[in-house]
Amino acid sequence: MNYLSPFRSKHPAWGRLIGLSRRYQHITWLIPFLIFWLVTAGSAQDYAGYAGSFLRIGSSARSVAMGSAFTAKLDRGFTAYHNPAGVVFLDRKQFTVLHHFLSLQRQYFATSFSTGLPPTAGLGIAWISAGVKDIDGRSYSGFQTETLSTSEDAIFVTFANQIASGLSVGLNFKLLFHRLPVDGEN
Repeated sequence: MNYLSPFRSKHPAWGRLIGLSRRYQHITWLIPFLIFWLVTAGSAQDYAGYAGSFLRIGSSARSVAMGSAFTAKLDRGFTAYHNPAGVVFLDRKQFTVLHHFLSLQRQYFATSFSTGLPPTAGLGIAWISAGVKDIDGRSYSGFQTETLSTSEDAIFVTFANQIASGLSVGLNFKLLFHRLPVDGEN
C-alpha cells in the first residue's frame, strides 16, 4: 500500500484536466484547499487593523467630499498630508487647524504648516490626532473600575523640490504614536 493512498484524488481525471502530470495528480485534493485559503485570507484582511488607519478619515471637508482622491490636487490647507510634492507650488505660507466632531466621545484633530523655500523647494509639517475618551473600564464582575482613553497621533515632515517647470518630487516622513490603556494605566 502506498503511503499517499489516503490522499489520492478520487477523480484523477481532474488532475489531468488542469494540466498536472501523472506524477503530481495525487495532490489534486490540495488545489480546492488552496483556493479556499486564498479567498478567506483575502477577505479576512478587511477585518484586521492597520497602523495609521485613522489617517484614512480625511483632513478636510473637501478631501472627504472627493472620496479621498485628493493626491493630485493642490490643497491649500493640507498639502503636506495629501500631496507632498505640491508644497513647492505654494505662493505663501499656509497654516490650517481643524477639529472633527465625531459621535461616541471620539475626536479628530489636525494641524498643518506649509511653506515654499526659495528658489525651488518646499517644507511642510503636520500633526493629526484621533482618539476616544471617557471609556468605561470594567472588572470581570461588570463593576466600573476606571475611565480610560486612547489616542493615535501622526507627525508628518514633508520636503519637496522642483526638478523642472511644473514637475516636483516630494518626500514625506511619518511618525506614528499610539497611547493605549494597559493594565490599569490610562
